[in-house]
Amino acid sequence: MNFSLHTLAVVLIFTNIIQAFAITAQHLFTRIYPGTGLWVFGYLQFIAGLTFTLANGLLVFSPLLAILANLFFIGGIYTLYTGIKRFLGEEEKIRLFIAGFTLFSMAIIYYSAVNESFKARVILFSLGWSAVSFLICYTLIRGNVRHIKKSAAVLSAILLLQGIFFIIRAIITAIEPPVESFFAPSSMQIIVLLVLLIAGNWLTFSLIIMVNQRLNGEINDAMHEALVNRERAEKTNHEMEILLKEVHHRIKNNMNTIIGLLSLQSETVSDAPAVNALKDAESRVRSMMILYDRLYRSELYTEMPAPEYLEPLAREILDGFPGGRDVTLHTGIDNFIMNPETLFYTGIIINELLTNIMKHAFRNISEKIINLSVKNDKNRITLAVEDNGCGFPAGFDIMKTTGFGLQLVVMLSEQLGGKISTENPAGSRITIVFNMAP
Repeated sequence: MNFSLHTLAVVLIFTNIIQAFAITAQHLFTRIYPGTGLWVFGYLQFIAGLTFTLANGLLVFSPLLAILANLFFIGGIYTLYTGIKRFLGEEEKIRLFIAGFTLFSMAIIYYSAVNESFKARVILFSLGWSAVSFLICYTLIRGNVRHIKKSAAVLSAILLLQGIFFIIRAIITAIEPPVESFFAPSSMQIIVLLVLLIAGNWLTFSLIIMVNQRLNGEINDAMHEALVNRERAEKTNHEMEILLKEVHHRIKNNMNTIIGLLSLQSETVSDAPAVNALKDAESRVRSMMILYDRLYRSELYTEMPAPEYLEPLAREILDGFPGGRDVTLHTGIDNFIMNPETLFYTGIIINELLTNIMKHAFRNISEKIINLSVKNDKNRITLAVEDNGCGFPAGFDIMKTTGFGLQLVVMLSEQLGGKISTENPAGSRITIVFNMAP
C-alpha cells in the first residue's frame, strides 16, 4: 500500500508535467486570449505542491515542506481561477484572495510548525480546494462567452464533483481517527490521488477544448460577418450601378436635347460663322455623348478598353459630315484600358482633329483617307491622326494657331502632360505623345 501511494504520487507528478506542457503549447499557440498564461503558472504550482508532498513523505517530516506543499496547491488552483476569469473577460477580486490566502497560510503554518496536526491540514486543504473549485464552477456557469458553453458546462461539472468530493473528504477526516501522514496506508488517500489524476486530465482536456471552441467560434463569427458585409457591399454596389446607369442615361438624354437645340438653332441662323460655330458645338457635344453612351452600356464604369470607344467615336464623327461616309478610315488602336478622364480628353482631341480634316483637308481630293492610330508602350501613349489631303499651309505652327478647335487640341494635350507635333508627309499628320497613369 505504501509503495502504491508513492507510485501514484510520482505518476500524478509526471501527468501534471505533461499537462503543463499541453497548456503551455496551447498558450503559445493562442496568445490572443488573456489568462492562459496564468493557467501555465497554476499547473507549475501544482507540480511544485506535489513534489513537496512527495518529498515530505520520503524524508523525515518537515514543517516547511508541508507549508510549501499546501500553499502551492491552493495558490495553483486560485491562479487557475484567476486565469479563467481573465479568459472570460472578468476581473478577479484580488483583495478577497489576499484575505483568504493570508488566513489559510496562517492556519497551515500554525498546524505545521506550532501545533503540528496532519488532520487539521487535510481539513483546511480540502475546504480551500473545494471552495476555489466552486468559485471556478460558478464563474464558468455565469460566463457570457457563448462559444464555450458546452466545454464550460463540462468543466463546471468536473469542478463541482471535485469540490463535493473534497468536502466529503473534510467531513470524513474530521470524523475518523487521525492518520500520521499523507502516505499513511489509507483507502481515502488512494482515492484522493486518483481523483486528482482523473480530474486533472479532464481539467486539462476541457481547458484546451474551451480555447479551441472559442477560437473556432470567433473565426466562424468573423467569416459570417465578412460574408454579411460582402453581401451588403454587393447589394450596395448593385444599387450604385443602377444609380450610375441612371445618371449616365440622364446625361445622355440631356446631351441629346442640347444637340437637338443646337441643330434647331443652326437652322434658324443665316450668318455663316454663327452656323459653323453651332455645328462645331453640336459636334463636340455629340463626341461627349458617345463617351457617356459607351459607359452606360458597359459594366466597367471607371475604365474602358480604348478601341471600344475611340473606333466608333471616329466613325460617328466622320458620318456626321456631308460626304463623311465616303472617307476611308484606317484605325490602329491598341487594346488597352483607359480611365474615363483620359478617354474624355482623347475623344475630344480626336473629334477636333477629324473635324478640322473634314473642313479643310479634302478640297479637290477624290479618294479621301484618314489614318487614326493610338499606341501604348508601357503606358506611354502615342496618338496620331493623318490624312492624304492638302496638308498644312507653309509656316504652319500649331502652337500659334488661332482656330478654336486646334487651340482646344493644344490645351487638352497640355492637360494630359503631352507633346504635340505636326508633319506634312503626303497630306498632314498630327502626333501627340503623353504618359497615362497606370
